[in-house]
Order: sequence, then C-alpha cells, then structure tokens
Amino acid sequence: MSGKAKACQTIEIPCRTELVIQKSRFLGILLPCQDAAEARERLRTLKSEYRDATHVVHAFICGSESSQTMGCSDDGEPSGTAGRPVLEVLKGEIVSNVFLAVIRWFGGVKLGTGGLSRAYAMTAKAVIAQALWVPLVQWKTVVVQVPFAEEGRVRRVLERFGVTRINQSYPDGPHLTFDVSEELYLDIEAAITAETQGQAQWKSSEP
Repeated sequence: MSGKAKACQTIEIPCRTELVIQKSRFLGILLPCQDAAEARERLRTLKSEYRDATHVVHAFICGSESSQTMGCSDDGEPSGTAGRPVLEVLKGEIVSNVFLAVIRWFGGVKLGTGGLSRAYAMTAKAVIAQALWVPLVQWKTVVVQVPFAEEGRVRRVLERFGVTRINQSYPDGPHLTFDVSEELYLDIEAAITAETQGQAQWKSSEP
C-alpha cells in the first residue's frame, strides 16, 4: 500500500508474496480476519498446511479504530524478532480486520536477531504492498420500535438507504431489527425520526 490511507482500510481478497533472504524462504500471507478467535483458526489452518515450515509467525489487528484487538507470536524464533516486527508493520498502516502470517523455511544461514527482524518486517511490507485494500465498513445492529401506522413508511426510508434485510417482531408494536453501517446510522436515525414525527423509539444498538 503506497503511503497511509486517511480512512481505516481492510482486505476482502487474500494476498501472498514470497521472498528469499540469505537462503531462507519467507512466505507472507495476508488474510481477512474479524476477531481473535478467527485469528487462532487462521493460524491453526496455516500450521497444518505448512507442516514442513520452520516457523509460522503471525500478527493480527481486528476491530474498529477506537477499539482494536491485536496480537502476535514469534513461533519459536528469538523473542521479539518475528511476530513483533510483523505487528509493528501492520500498526504502521491504518488497517484492521487483517491477519498476516510470515512462514519461514530455514535455508542454513543464521540471520542474527537484527537480520531476523528485518527479514520478517520486509516480508510483511512486501505482502501489504501487493494487497488490494478497501475501506473498512463498521456495522451495528439496530432495533427501532415504531407505531403500526408508520411501519410501512419506515420500511420505505430504510429501502432508500439500501437496507433490505429487516427482521420484525411485534411484542408491543412493530420492532424492526436491521444492520447498518456506522457511516449511515445517524442519517437513517434522523430520517426515521422525521418520518415518524419523533414517535420512533430506538430500543437498542450494538457495535
């Protein structure tokens, strides 16, 4: 990725690249990842797939810009020489919901701690540069209660904003549940409030 993006970005399509450094082979793999549980599953899958590798190092960053979860592992390399450099490369970009593994096959030449750090960071930067980045969309689940007479109008408002998957329940009036991007949430809330003349009740919302 050339330079830093102004808005947080992520990937939808996996990407990989390979480098040979001092006879060691380094394979960088960048994957979409929604949370720490998925990161663990990604790591498990890669370790199973690349059983012949010397090390499967990884780092990940997930969540919104204001509340991110991140982690990394050296996978047997000297402490701080592998996972941490990969994570620092990710942190240097404005990205989230990504998992980056650097898989190493030892080529017979020891790189030293400094050489290892540079090699892992170089591979991480190389795969990041090859990836196709897209804006990160944060979603929230919203529940709104509306009068029976206003349900049709509210549905039409939601359709104008592209919201078509709506679940409904009727415990004490229509409750409409739908997912919306954080970017559109305030606009939708204002439009529904105006359409119902303030009668809509926003029961709950989740990030």
